[in-house]
Amino acid sequence: APDVAYALAALEGAAPDAARAPPEYVERLFDLRARRRTLFSDDANDTEPREPEFFADAHGLLFDDALPAATTRAVAEGLGLDPSKLEGAGRWLDVLELGCGDGAAGPLLRPLANRLTGVDLSRAGLAAAARTGTYDDLARSDVVAFTDAAPPGGADLIVAVDAIPYLGDLAELLEAVGRALRPGGLAVFNADVLDAKSLLPSLDSAHDQYRLGFSGRWRHLPKYVKATAKVAGLVLDSKAGVEKLRAESRVGRDKKSGALAVLDKRQTVETAVFAFRKPD
Repeated sequence: APDVAYALAALEGAAPDAARAPPEYVERLFDLRARRRTLFSDDANDTEPREPEFFADAHGLLFDDALPAATTRAVAEGLGLDPSKLEGAGRWLDVLELGCGDGAAGPLLRPLANRLTGVDLSRAGLAAAARTGTYDDLARSDVVAFTDAAPPGGADLIVAVDAIPYLGDLAELLEAVGRALRPGGLAVFNADVLDAKSLLPSLDSAHDQYRLGFSGRWRHLPKYVKATAKVAGLVLDSKAGVEKLRAESRVGRDKKSGALAVLDKRQTVETAVFAFRKPD
């Protein structure tokens, strides 16, 4: 099965068949995540167990608390608004959220949205997103395919909260984003950071731009993200730019053996929130 082969490649540090997570992998992971978040939600009574940290560390889901707010902050800065005063700013934007998951970002984006559309592969995630009551439309689809089929110039804002890390090669998606945005439109998303210092010389130049981690998430060189966006007709927004977020994981590869292990010392993981604009 494609999802099993992909997971094994990630665990073994091998190259998968394609530079992206198969839709089956994304669907199963985020179905499981949505169900676990419901089970271990803040609304559970005090006798319920909290979600084990190991699950988030093993799958690289380390930015759930920080990313929706950081993404909304980048959106506000790109629009020249005070991030703390979005309520009442006016619902004038047609917004497309890629990989909306359980809808954590929906309530934050709603004050700006004339129409808010969420896209995800996870049925459980979409069901949770529907319960927030903040989306006008929800679609079960692969984010690349959906964006590619979107009407040209139909969106003022395209947001992806923790969806990009499941793609290695970003060219197809960013080209589709560039087509789907109206002139002057904004695209805000995060990508996990690949440290150039960690790279060994390789004959495969693409392999030096992004790497698959054991978590099943791809890490990207920031310069690759910027260059690929530029080819797609997107420029880094002068007001919002890039914000890096840091988290700590207790799961990683042992420096001596290379084997996956629970680490004695937590390792730092970074994701970067980018804001790009389609020129007028």
